[in-house]
Amino acid sequence: MLFLRNPSPGQKRRMVAVVDGDRAVREAFSVLLDGVGYAVAPVNGGRELLGALPEFVPDCLLLEVDLPDIDGRQLVSKIHDKGLRMPTILMSTHARALDEAAGVFSDVTTFLTKPIAEESLFKAIDQSLSAVCAS
Repeated sequence: MLFLRNPSPGQKRRMVAVVDGDRAVREAFSVLLDGVGYAVAPVNGGRELLGALPEFVPDCLLLEVDLPDIDGRQLVSKIHDKGLRMPTILMSTHARALDEAAGVFSDVTTFLTKPIAEESLFKAIDQSLSAVCAS
């Protein structure tokens, strides 16, 4: 099922938080995702995201594993410690880091190796959001 990216007038856009230590990556994903109808929150790192929780809980988390301030896997654990769950897509330039994280967290729905093709990204987000809607 393809998730509705461009909602009808009056419908809320789904929020994707892009957590990456690289400003250029955050900006590129933000422009790309906003262009297809998602609301986007670029987040500079794990500590910034943790500081915003639980007041800010995105519909989907696009998370770099190798953050400069905290390991992405540790960040997912800390989010769980706060009693929060959200669909999470882990990404990294290192396939090994993704392999090590596979199967550790139930709300990690997809693992993507950078560079990420647009359609792969859209499909991963759509599937993550659809899984939440189905549960």
